[in-house]
Amino acid sequence: METQQSTRRSASLSAGPTRRGLLSGLGGGLAATLLCATNSVGASSMTEETARMAMGALNQALAIGDDSRLDNDFAPDVVVHPRYRMVATGREVSPDLAGLKAALADIRGAAPDAQLITDSLVVVDNQATGRVTVRGTPVGTDEPIQASALVFMVINAGRVSEMWFCLDPYATMAIIASLSDGVTALSV
Repeated sequence: METQQSTRRSASLSAGPTRRGLLSGLGGGLAATLLCATNSVGASSMTEETARMAMGALNQALAIGDDSRLDNDFAPDVVVHPRYRMVATGREVSPDLAGLKAALADIRGAAPDAQLITDSLVVVDNQATGRVTVRGTPVGTDEPIQASALVFMVINAGRVSEMWFCLDPYATMAIIASLSDGVTALSV
């Protein structure tokens, strides 16, 4: 049997590729490419929609204190990086959904008008990366703060399962400096 297959293979190679054989191979490759691209686009658009919904849920929690949407858009065992420290006490919150809710409530208490503006979003497979502008006016000041940040999300089963949120280091220092006056107002 091996001899028959090698004889057929060598006969087809010696005859040279036919136009039909090339087109058949090309057509199969195109079909596979289109199928993969279609599935990838579908997955990416679903990931993008989930990431945008998650950003909306974060903003809702910041704007009006309603964190109920977080339960829909973030997995209960979501892991948030880096761990957040409470403004007034410096205590770290847990890196899960409960910690995320506590962090957002703390941020809302420190800057009641805080908001996250998604400037750009890039999606590949089940990952979304975005550039975000953070705006807010810290309690005890009249001057609003604006900072750039990067957000990275891993999305599984239609929910964010892991999130990194990294403020620009220079902006972080400016926020800390501006909050130094407002911390006494928060801790009273």
